[in-house]
Amino acid sequence: MAERLLIPPGSPAFAAIERVPGVRWSNYPKGWMVPLDLTPRPPTAAELAAVEARVSAGIARVPKRLWGVLRPRQREDVEFALRYQGALVCHPTAGGKTLTGIAILAAMGACEGGYHLVSGPALSRATWRDEFRKWLPEVPLTTLRGQSPSALAGPGVYFVNYEVASFWGTTLSSYEWETLVLDECHEIKGPKTDRGLGLRRAVGMSTPLVVGLTATPIWSRFVDLWNQLDMVHPGWYGTYSQFAQRYSGATVQEAMGGAMRWIEIGRASATEELDARLQYVVRRVSREAVENLPDADRQVCRVNSPEAAQRLAQAAKRIAEQEHSDSEVKRLIGAALHKETPAKLEKLPEILQGLPTDRVLILTQLKASAKKATEQLTALGHTTFNVDGSKTHEARRAIIATAAEIEGPVILCATGPSVRQSMNDLAGAFSAMVVLELPWTGEEAIQYEGRLLRPQQVAKEVAIRYVVIDNSIDSDILDLIGSKLEDRRLVLPGDDALSTTLSGQAEQTISNLVARWL
Repeated sequence: MAERLLIPPGSPAFAAIERVPGVRWSNYPKGWMVPLDLTPRPPTAAELAAVEARVSAGIARVPKRLWGVLRPRQREDVEFALRYQGALVCHPTAGGKTLTGIAILAAMGACEGGYHLVSGPALSRATWRDEFRKWLPEVPLTTLRGQSPSALAGPGVYFVNYEVASFWGTTLSSYEWETLVLDECHEIKGPKTDRGLGLRRAVGMSTPLVVGLTATPIWSRFVDLWNQLDMVHPGWYGTYSQFAQRYSGATVQEAMGGAMRWIEIGRASATEELDARLQYVVRRVSREAVENLPDADRQVCRVNSPEAAQRLAQAAKRIAEQEHSDSEVKRLIGAALHKETPAKLEKLPEILQGLPTDRVLILTQLKASAKKATEQLTALGHTTFNVDGSKTHEARRAIIATAAEIEGPVILCATGPSVRQSMNDLAGAFSAMVVLELPWTGEEAIQYEGRLLRPQQVAKEVAIRYVVIDNSIDSDILDLIGSKLEDRRLVLPGDDALSTTLSGQAEQTISNLVARWL
């Protein structure tokens, strides 16, 4: 059977779809299932007028004080979401996604009543709370906490973090939600994760408007898009397996009992077709979405250490000789790279000396590496602070605030994940970044750089250095994230300079990264 696209009730094209050969009705989710190669007749003038009337009514509900501070492209995003009854909004870091989300909630009647749900990482709760107090003080944001759900107090806007969404799913499903806003929606991850299933139980398929907000929708592979797209417009993009095979080069084989077993999810495929199908995704580049961004001076610093490279080659060969999942490969390679961090630390003083500023953020993947860097730089007389995931969000912000108050040279050694979100204060304290241990994806690199490449940055140019051990699997990881960034640019606008800096072998994947060491 030909691949089909869902045209749900309420979409501009819905009323235009007629019962012609190849079109069938679906009860779950509801809508016309249309073959992709079938072009429906255009909507009539009356149908389009009804859609525009719905958009105008929504905008009229947004308080003038809030609508007045929105940038033109944020207003366009609100109108876009109302027009298509949902949208995946992909803006760069510091693009004002939270304010856009609040305006969409207001347009859907959050100031007048009804049930509205915001879900996101636990770290984003404070940001949403503060922005609601600032722009919609008459609408309290109630946080749903813990793993023991209770009945809701009544209509209003509620926040549930992804980590506990699965526990609240059944309770939330007993209410009729007007809006669901998914902050950092890439963190929903796969369709069978607890957070994804919990939210699907909560809102079902009947919520009038679902909006996803993210700066990094394709975390690793194109298939990462599916769950976000399917939450926003259920059924429009087929099943997970269909999407993975069509757009992520996935290969499957039938296992015992007829079940499908994944062999490998590869690189992007059918990208022109996917690009055309992403018409309900708002895709903006950094300079379009954010004004007053500083420039970036990116360089790769290669450490020439034959001994470290040889040890890494031996470790990579041992890993390649055994069959491991991608996540296990990452863990094993990460452990091997951690042992060679001292070779990078020897190079670190030289790298710091070559930077145009003495206010530097150093990022690692592991806590132990950040601690080693802190100890070494402190011993050399640098004013150095340390942040990692073992510290609370409030403690991390306090450390950054202390560093920002120091007028002279200062260095912060941190694990990348610990400053990846809700750490906007970093841009006011540091104007250079050294990535001592590479992330596995280009999206993480984008998140890391986004901590300093913000409008709050005082410096006109931010120096960014990526440190790798030359001629080793460390260099291969650089190629890998460069390849993923190149794939990403096929359907999402991105920073050409970043992908060029990190780009190496055009066909790099985890499987051939490991296989080359056999």
